[in-house]
Amino acid sequence: MTQTETQTALQRLALALVGAMAGLAAWFFGEMADTMFHNPRLFLLSVSFVMGGFALFLGIVGPLGWTRALAGAMGLAALVSGLLTWATFRFDTLEPFFDSGLPIAAMGLLLVIGTPFVSAGLQRRGGVLDYPLLFDTAWAILVRYMAAWLFTGVAWALVFLSNALLEIVGVTVIEDVLEIDPVPFALTGLFLGLAIAIMHELRAYVSPFLVLRLFRVILPVLTLVVAVFLVALPLRGLFGLFGDLSVAATLMAVTIAAITLVTSALDRGPEDEAQAAAMRWGARIMCLMLPFLAAAAAWAVWLRVAAYGWTPERLAAGLSAGLLLGYAVLYALSVLTPDWAARIRKVNLAMALVVLALAALWLTPVIQAEAISTRSQLARYEAGEVAVEDLALWEMKDDWGRAGMAGLTRLRDMAAAGDDALAAALDRLDSATSRYAFEQAPETPTTEAEIADVLALLAVYPEGQEISRTELATLSPDVLDQLAKSCTLGDAEGPGCAVVLADLDPYREGEEGILLQRTQGQRRLIVTGLSRVDGALRTGRDLYADVTGVQLGVQVDQMLKSLAAGDIVIQPSGRQMITLGGTSVIP
Repeated sequence: MTQTETQTALQRLALALVGAMAGLAAWFFGEMADTMFHNPRLFLLSVSFVMGGFALFLGIVGPLGWTRALAGAMGLAALVSGLLTWATFRFDTLEPFFDSGLPIAAMGLLLVIGTPFVSAGLQRRGGVLDYPLLFDTAWAILVRYMAAWLFTGVAWALVFLSNALLEIVGVTVIEDVLEIDPVPFALTGLFLGLAIAIMHELRAYVSPFLVLRLFRVILPVLTLVVAVFLVALPLRGLFGLFGDLSVAATLMAVTIAAITLVTSALDRGPEDEAQAAAMRWGARIMCLMLPFLAAAAAWAVWLRVAAYGWTPERLAAGLSAGLLLGYAVLYALSVLTPDWAARIRKVNLAMALVVLALAALWLTPVIQAEAISTRSQLARYEAGEVAVEDLALWEMKDDWGRAGMAGLTRLRDMAAAGDDALAAALDRLDSATSRYAFEQAPETPTTEAEIADVLALLAVYPEGQEISRTELATLSPDVLDQLAKSCTLGDAEGPGCAVVLADLDPYREGEEGILLQRTQGQRRLIVTGLSRVDGALRTGRDLYADVTGVQLGVQVDQMLKSLAAGDIVIQPSGRQMITLGGTSVIP
C-alpha cells in the first residue's frame, strides 16, 4: 500500500469514527441525558452545541482539514446553541418553546446558511464575500450530505439483508449486536462519516454539476407554469383565493423554487452560467414574474393578519414573505440592467446575509414573536376589532410564554373593570385542562325569538314539507347559532338556509335529508346531513362545496338558483343489492 493509499484509508477511518461518535452522542442525549442533566436549559445548550458541532464538522472538514474545520464548527455551533438557549428564557418551561418549532427553524437556517460562509471564510482570506467560492461550497456540502445519507440507507439495507440471510441458517449474531441500544446509532454515524470521506475524495466526480444541470432543465417548465398561474389569477377571484396561510405557503414554496432554479442557471460565474437561449430567457422572464408571485404570497399573509392579528406563525410567514418579496424585486430590477446575471449573484450574497441576520434576531429579544403577537391581540381587542371568542387566549396561556402570561394579566385587569364577557372567558380558560375543553364553550340556550327568526327565514323543501318550531328547537345551540347567521344571507340568488327532507331510506325510521347554509363573504355552501326521528332533528357529517363544486359535482351558483326556484328532485340513487338465500346485502 502506497503512502497516499495509507493516508486515504486513515482519513476514512478517522471520519468514520467521528461519525460513530456523533451517533453515540445522539443515543446518549436521547436515552441517558435525562439522568445526568437536571437543568433543561443546560441540556438544550449541550445537545445543540454537540450535535450541531458534529454536523458542521462533517460538512466542512473535507476542504478545510481537521484543525480549521474543528475551530469553525465549534465557533458556529457555540453561537447558534447560545442564541437558541437565550431564546428559551421567554418561557418558564421548554415544552411550549419546542411546540412552536419556529426557534428550531431559525437554528436550522443559521446552521444551513451559515456553514458555507464559515467554510469559505476559513478556506481563504475574504472568502466570506467570494460568491463563486460560496456557491461551490454550499452546493458541494449539500451534494456530499445527500450522497452520504443515500449511502447510509443502502448500507443499512445490506445489514438487514445480511441478517435475514444468516437467520435462514440459524445465525443471529447481527440481530444480537443490533439489539445493543447504542449500536444502531453508532453504525449510522459510522456509515455517514465513511461516506462523507469518500464523497470528498471523489469530489471531481460527485459534484453539484449534475444537480445544477437538472435544475436548469426544470426552469423553463416552471416559468410556463407560473405564467399560466399569473394569467389565471385575476380570473379565479382574488378575494376568494387569498387569506389562507396554506395558500401563502404554496406561493412562497413556488417562489423559493423559482429563485433556486434561476440561481442554478446563473451558476457561480459567467464562464459556467447557462448559455442556451431557452434557459437564459426562461430565467429573465421568471425574474420579471417573481414580484407578482411574491406579492401574492405577501398579500395572502397580510389578509390573514388583518383579519386575525399577529401570531408567531403569522409573523414568521410575514417575514418569509417579505424576504421573498425583497429577492423578487431585486431580481426583477437586476434583469433590467445589461449585466443582470452578475447583479443577481450580488443580490444572492446580500440576501443570504439578511436571512442570517433575521434568523439570529428571531432568537433574541429584538424579534420576540410571542410579545409582538400578544401586543397585537390586546390592541385589536381594546380597539373593538375582535370578539372575545376570537382572542388567542389559549395561545397566551399555553404557547406564548411569559409575554402571553403578561397579556393575560392585562386582560384580567380589563375584565375586572367591567368586561363581563371577557371575565367569563378567562374563568373558562383558568378551569380548562386542554385546548379542546376550553374551546368547547358552554352552550347558551337559544331564545324563542331566535328560533322564530330562523323559522321565518328557513326554506323547507320539497313543497308541502314543514318543520315545526318544536322540532327546530331540538337542534343544538351551536347549529341554531350558525343557522341564525346563514339565514340572513338570503338574496335574489337563493335562500340563505334551506332544508330538504324526505323518506330517503324506507328501511330506516323517520326522514333523511340535508341542511344547506350559505357563509359570509364567500361563494360557499355548507351542506350537512340531517334526519328527523320522533319529532327531533339531528345533524350529521358536513360536506363543503366551494365555488368549483368539486365535492358535490355541481356549481354552487346553480344550486342556489335551483333552491330559489324550488327545483328539488328526490330520486333513487341507482344502487342495487345482492340477495343470497333470502338475505339481501347492500355493499
